[in-house]
Amino acid sequence: TPGVRGHHAVRARRLGGWVSMDIHVQVDPDLTVRQGHDIATEVERRIRQASIGVVHVVVHVEPADEE
Repeated sequence: TPGVRGHHAVRARRLGGWVSMDIHVQVDPDLTVRQGHDIATEVERRIRQASIGVVHVVVHVEPADEE
């Protein structure tokens, strides 16, 4: 997803026949809150589109390291 510099802590749990996910994405630390939110929304949309059965996605936005 454009704007994502990295990710970690990907977790998925089965809820009956469905899946709930959490993912932490790293973005440019200088982005606005709105820009970070828009990236998280796009990550969620792409996960739901690519993964049949995923009914819940929580995307945590974190600043990427400056390395």
